[in-house]
Amino acid sequence: MFYKYISLNAFEHIALHDCVIDEGIVLNDKVKLTFDSINVLFSHPLNYFNRSKRTGKAAIIFEKCTLLKYFLSEVSNVDEEKEMNISEEEFNKLAKNMEIIRVRIDTSMENMLQYKFIGLNDDGDGILFVLKFEKLIICWNRFEGDAWPESWGR
Repeated sequence: MFYKYISLNAFEHIALHDCVIDEGIVLNDKVKLTFDSINVLFSHPLNYFNRSKRTGKAAIIFEKCTLLKYFLSEVSNVDEEKEMNISEEEFNKLAKNMEIIRVRIDTSMENMLQYKFIGLNDDGDGILFVLKFEKLIICWNRFEGDAWPESWGR
């Protein structure tokens, strides 16, 4: 798919809380997460509006990326000790329809970033996966409306 807006390494200018992953794909050293929409904050260099905006279909591509770990458990018993290795196929199934609650960012590694995605699946079970990567690309085609809340990023 071709995108009108392409943004490099600008994760701090988007918000994924309550966004749902349509699909998670692992291809060699890349991980691509697709969304029905994401929230582009007021501060994003490609957001020319006076408020944070919601996009249409969007993708986030992590390049030179490694999928590190994940767990799946009842939300009332989220416990990082349940980390397991995961295959590419399992990740594709796991990420589908995951609602993102929070993303924790670790910038302590030189020349690498590590993002911990925390969310819920369709059954309300807790999911966590960690991506370690060098480059991040955020893509979308249009702004469709105001983000909720539209004051994000101010």
